[in-house]
Amino acid sequence: MTGPHIELNRAALAHNVAQIRELLGSDVSLMFAVKSNAYGHGMELIAPEVIAQGADELAVLDIQTGVAVRDVVPEAPLLAWLLEPLDNYAAASTHRLELGISTVEQLTMVAKSAPKTPLVVHLKVDTGLHRNGATANQWPEFFTVAAELERAGVITVRALWSHLADTSIESSLSALSRLQDAATTARDAGLHPEIMHLAASHGALEVPETRLDMVRFGILGYGVSPFDHHTAEDLGFRPVLTLLAPITRITEDTIFLGMGYRQGLLSPLTPGATIRVGHTPLELVAVEADHTVLRGSFSPEHLQEGMMVPLMGANAPGASVEAWAGWTHTIGDEVLVRLHPDIPRNFSDAPIDS
Repeated sequence: MTGPHIELNRAALAHNVAQIRELLGSDVSLMFAVKSNAYGHGMELIAPEVIAQGADELAVLDIQTGVAVRDVVPEAPLLAWLLEPLDNYAAASTHRLELGISTVEQLTMVAKSAPKTPLVVHLKVDTGLHRNGATANQWPEFFTVAAELERAGVITVRALWSHLADTSIESSLSALSRLQDAATTARDAGLHPEIMHLAASHGALEVPETRLDMVRFGILGYGVSPFDHHTAEDLGFRPVLTLLAPITRITEDTIFLGMGYRQGLLSPLTPGATIRVGHTPLELVAVEADHTVLRGSFSPEHLQEGMMVPLMGANAPGASVEAWAGWTHTIGDEVLVRLHPDIPRNFSDAPIDS
């Protein structure tokens, strides 16, 4: 390897899927989110692997990504929910995507696309987060139009769903109550969705009542915590990703690694970040365009240019994704999704604890 690369631990991913399945039990389905290039891990690798390991369904943000996922996962149910007016709704039908629908206007766009077979939709309602979804005053018209299109054979309403704000247990239970109210209004309009889903990683752990028929697991499935007060490993999940970068230059007290912000590495905003080279912790002093600069005392006789150094993640002691999130004053999701898609990625079959 002449540049940075990303190694994915297959055993860790399998462990996480199994952990989720045990948490949810046999009556709750697992929808695994592979949005944003599978949180920077590499969609083409992660999507088929999680289905092989026991996930029931997949989720992405947009139709274009859904079409790409369908190339590597031909059969599993696949939801795309962040829709735009100029999206290709016909492509969603052709590639058997399920769509998260939030407005009457989106229902109209589906009808205009004239799907040859009913397009499967998940009707989204706002339950307090205000991140799209039909609001309570819009429910009667929204559900009435959906029911008319279902009777006409244009759509099949499979699900009613929403997002949690994850700000408190009370807010999540309130959202659950609103979703149940929406379900009553939907039934009054003649709809009978097969399932309801509300929780993602955070809600599924903190408020079990919100698991309902299916949970959308995202960042925690990759071994990165959505919580401020617990690491993923505290919760029994293992980090999947390790970012490695080659040593490109060594001076008396400085090591340069071939990975920088042009490849998507965020720069720490506060002092104190350290990276281990071998067993030696070195201060991370700068993230430059194409290099990360480490400084400190080390024994150069065991180092050489081209040697790969774990810079972040599972095999980088003290430099987990969560640690990087702390150093850069953001969340683990943001640290990961910035990693450039052109960085080579591959699965490792090493044991989890190696």
